[in-house]
Amino acid sequence: MMPKFILILGDSFRHRLFCYLIQSSGLHPDGIVVISSKSFISRCRNAPTSTFFSSIQSMFEFLKMPFLALKTRNRFKEVQHIVVSDVNHHSVFNLINSAQPDLVFVYGSNVIKKRLLSIETLWLNAHGGVLPGYRGLDSNVWAISDGRFDCVGFTIHKVSSQLDAGEIFIKEVIPVYSLLGLLFIRLDIAIKLSNLVKTLLRERSALDSIRFSPNHVGFSIYRSHITLFPLTLSVFNILRKGLNNC
Repeated sequence: MMPKFILILGDSFRHRLFCYLIQSSGLHPDGIVVISSKSFISRCRNAPTSTFFSSIQSMFEFLKMPFLALKTRNRFKEVQHIVVSDVNHHSVFNLINSAQPDLVFVYGSNVIKKRLLSIETLWLNAHGGVLPGYRGLDSNVWAISDGRFDCVGFTIHKVSSQLDAGEIFIKEVIPVYSLLGLLFIRLDIAIKLSNLVKTLLRERSALDSIRFSPNHVGFSIYRSHITLFPLTLSVFNILRKGLNNC
């Protein structure tokens, strides 16, 4: 018997691609929560460097998969979904509480508060970075800027009220040898995540057999949006790594 599941996703192409790959395999969520992005101007005002780099990544992602980018544009409309600016909105609580899913998978969300987490189910989050290395935002770029290529990749972990602090289910390092590797890393992660989630959702027994390992938060570094200097340093470190591997 396949488990019931709900997806909480961002609204960018990589999140729609993730959803498309899940549904194309014959798995259908019992609901989707889409976290709408702030306006471009608002994001530029709050985090100009991060917004600029994210826009560059999005452009290259579209150029790499233009057909899928267009095909998945209205993907969320095909299933029951709600669009909110904050995951802690009462409509999200009502959706999950009424559906009683076996799994809530989070991929692109603001911090989930305790009231929502009080719903008893398995909560998993996809973090763009290898925990416990870097918590917070733009973790892979921060790791590269510090020369910590061993912390570049993704982690699936339990959701907790503390950001990126839940127990770890699985993590994977993704080698980055070029600037293109950095530009496409979000897309690579989305595809890898979809394959892992599809495996989990094939049988209820797969969810029941999940084992977690400690997330040693005391050894992690918390960072917010990337700024110009570390982004420049990331580019330099990738170029240097690429030359060293020649």
